[in-house]
Amino acid sequence: MKKVVYLALVAVMALATSCVSQHNVNRAYTPAKPDIVRMNVTMADYDYLGDVTMEVTYKRYGLITKVLTINGDAYDPRNYTVTNIDFTNRIAMSKWMRQACYKVVETYPNADYIMPVSARNEYEHMFGGRNVKEILTVKVFALKKKSVTEKAAEMEAFKAQMEAKHNNVAAENAQLKAQLQKVQEELDLQKRINEANKNAKRTR
Repeated sequence: MKKVVYLALVAVMALATSCVSQHNVNRAYTPAKPDIVRMNVTMADYDYLGDVTMEVTYKRYGLITKVLTINGDAYDPRNYTVTNIDFTNRIAMSKWMRQACYKVVETYPNADYIMPVSARNEYEHMFGGRNVKEILTVKVFALKKKSVTEKAAEMEAFKAQMEAKHNNVAAENAQLKAQLQKVQEELDLQKRINEANKNAKRTR
């Protein structure tokens, strides 16, 4: 009986080892992309395109809201566009104002920077509800497009700056080399003087 149990255990172990597979796990602890991308630009790098004012009007009765107009056009709940512009959390925007933001993209499709200027809500209270008008004004900017002439001028200025730095380094190296040579000559002269003094002592 013990022999049968032993043979069974050997068979199970052999079967288990024959089913063993191998896999490798590689972990990269350095991110493949930066967490933050920073561009050192100022307002001098932008062209001002203009202002855009968006507005939404709706009626609210308790929890029921009926949108009337978006940017002056009658609201159609079956046909609308939602444009997400990531402003700061201080700019409170309703979902209907997000639908009105299409006006920015349509007016200035080449916009690169949108800055909110003012947000205003107007309320008209009535029995059982109120009329609400949301108004949001933004300033729109685009990065300056430099001409070929401007780019060539910048390149020439950069080359001149690099050549000036190279010439300064060469001049500093030449000055340092002359100083080292002068020190070496002084050391050689002192060495010869010391040897002459030693020879003079020996001949006495």
